[in-house]
Amino acid sequence: MSTKLYWWLGPILLLMPLFIAKAQSTTVTQIHTGWQFREAGKTDWHSASVPGCVHTDLLANKLIEDPFYRDNEKKQQWIEKKDWEYRTTFKVAASTLNRENVELVFEGLDTYADVYLNEQSVLKADNMFRTWRVNARPALKAGENTLRILFRSPVNEILPLMAKLKHQLPAPNDQGEKTSPYTRKAPYHYGWDWGPRFVTSGIWRPVSLVAWDGARVNDLQVVAKKISAEVAELTANVEVEASAAGTATILLENLTNKVVAGKQQIKLQPGANRVSFNFTVSRPAIWWPNGLGAQPLYSFRARSLINGKVTDEKLTRTGLRTLELRQQRDEAGQSFMFVINGIPVFAKGGNWIPADSFTTRITKDKYRFLLESVRDSNMNMLRVWGGGIYEADRKSVV
Repeated sequence: MSTKLYWWLGPILLLMPLFIAKAQSTTVTQIHTGWQFREAGKTDWHSASVPGCVHTDLLANKLIEDPFYRDNEKKQQWIEKKDWEYRTTFKVAASTLNRENVELVFEGLDTYADVYLNEQSVLKADNMFRTWRVNARPALKAGENTLRILFRSPVNEILPLMAKLKHQLPAPNDQGEKTSPYTRKAPYHYGWDWGPRFVTSGIWRPVSLVAWDGARVNDLQVVAKKISAEVAELTANVEVEASAAGTATILLENLTNKVVAGKQQIKLQPGANRVSFNFTVSRPAIWWPNGLGAQPLYSFRARSLINGKVTDEKLTRTGLRTLELRQQRDEAGQSFMFVINGIPVFAKGGNWIPADSFTTRITKDKYRFLLESVRDSNMNMLRVWGGGIYEADRKSVV
């Protein structure tokens, strides 16, 4: 019996870049300047970087010494027990308030965060890994607006809960209070056999104000069903978010071959709407792992149109190939073999852990250096370690 897994990303999660395009009629305003932070309850505010975290902000303001020097790790454990506050101001044009939807989008808040827009509570976050979208209209105003985020200690948040439990979840790698199993936060922040304990807080991925009308494209996923030298049979799954019932045209384009791959008119319902396209690519340029062939990439774009006007679009870039995990009974038990494009592949690779204790210091250049080192070492697969983070999609990393 064979178990087949056809993935729309590359066989190596980190070795295939994913590209996301900005919408034409959707307005995206980054909120990344003018940020300040302080220890909650204190009076002095200090400059902050967003994206960033409290440890790197403390270091940049010379409020702590290098966390990796001598025994500074031990001296800085107090940081995880404090609450931290971030704030900034941003301006909004009066015309923005006329849009159908105006949202604050937080791509990463680490981790327990109370968000206030003009001192109105708009969000209570509790998950480092997910994106949060908030309707900003009730609290937003034309002109200057204040955004304030209070981060509660990830450790203090959990200790009272643990005290009520009869049994504790195992966390053998935690180097202090063993709270990591109870929190949707990168486990390695709590210490591991290979790294220090720095339990961070902060705005670790971008914040933006997004204004859109009618419909926007949430997601575009291209799945390979069958691939040969003559033709690639593919399915594109598109998710469209609508603010009201109506009709939209969803257009799928193969930008590499400069052709329209599909076009459907759909009836929108408020909320998420899903549409799929089955299409083919003739004589496809097939993607292969490192050492077995080239890595050509195809670009696909999904657009939503209402009354002939593009309201949003999303672009994805992916390789065309199939991946099968072949598990068959034999004289020794059961096989465990990866088959790429019908060819059995000997997996040569390593274990990918986060490249820095502070995730926002993992730059595009650092990604490139590490992944080029993987390639030059003749690896063809990486195991993305479960104690880390969902790594960032980077353009042109390799």
